[in-house]
Amino acid sequence: MRLVFSSLMILLLLSPGCKDQSRETPKKAAVPALKKKFPLPNLPKSAFIRKKISQLDVEDYTKIPLNSVLKDLKKARGHEIERAQKVFMAQPEKAVPLLVSLLDNSDNLTRIHAVRLLGDLMPHSKHSLPAVLKRLHEEKITKILSMVIDSLRKMAPHSPALERDLLALLSSPSPLVVWQAAKSLGVFGKKATKSIEGLKKLLTAKENYIRLTAATSLWQISGNLEGFMAIKKDMEDPDRNFRKLFITTLSKLPPEPLVMEFYIRALNDKAIPLRRMAALALKKLGPKAKKTLDTLREAAKHKDYSLRKYSLEAIAAIEKSN
Repeated sequence: MRLVFSSLMILLLLSPGCKDQSRETPKKAAVPALKKKFPLPNLPKSAFIRKKISQLDVEDYTKIPLNSVLKDLKKARGHEIERAQKVFMAQPEKAVPLLVSLLDNSDNLTRIHAVRLLGDLMPHSKHSLPAVLKRLHEEKITKILSMVIDSLRKMAPHSPALERDLLALLSSPSPLVVWQAAKSLGVFGKKATKSIEGLKKLLTAKENYIRLTAATSLWQISGNLEGFMAIKKDMEDPDRNFRKLFITTLSKLPPEPLVMEFYIRALNDKAIPLRRMAALALKKLGPKAKKTLDTLREAAKHKDYSLRKYSLEAIAAIEKSN
């Protein structure tokens, strides 16, 4: 009897009604699902981030006083100078006279930014040409002088006086100034025939980029590729970036036999990316590049997938007319 009673007590104690409610784990209230307030569009993450960053740039630059950003022109780089440039570009009518007044500023960075902005503000800045020409004769800092020439290339039409000034600068001790002057003379085209002899002397310059610019300007002025014939060896320059610049320049030239010879050399360049560049350029030339077919067929056997692909596409474009 005692055993039966003990068993009943145990059953009662273990029944659900006799559990210690204080020890039960309270059930958590259901948390309602949060609705996405800003659902992500169907864009790659990096593209979405760039889009959001671009949306942050909501300043109205037309309403920012120019004087409030003048101090930022004394900075070489950074957010402040970029913002200042946007303010000046957004208010050309007010900006031009202020920038002209800054051409004589004692701060070098202010002067270089002022002259560059005047070039970028064309045609609004066309009436400031005399002031920029004055700087061409008075500027002593070579970096600023090179920027003056760069802006004049955007602002000034050909004149015998300006051609003489630029021709004289081909003898400057600063390679940067020489390069800018040679480049500007080429932009004048056939009007700058008096500069041909001076440019020819630069074909033996120490700096490879000056030699290439001189050859390009001579072609722009005379219409022939004699300058490029003189710098054929530059296609083998150890500087890969220069060889890349050379190949890029070829796309501006007529598809004459010499240019095709340069492309054939480029297709055999030791740098695979430069070979790809050449193949892509030949694809654009199409039937005009028939002389490069044999070299393209060899390139189409290369282990590099992209080079094979671009070479086959170039071959197809060249043979399309056949």
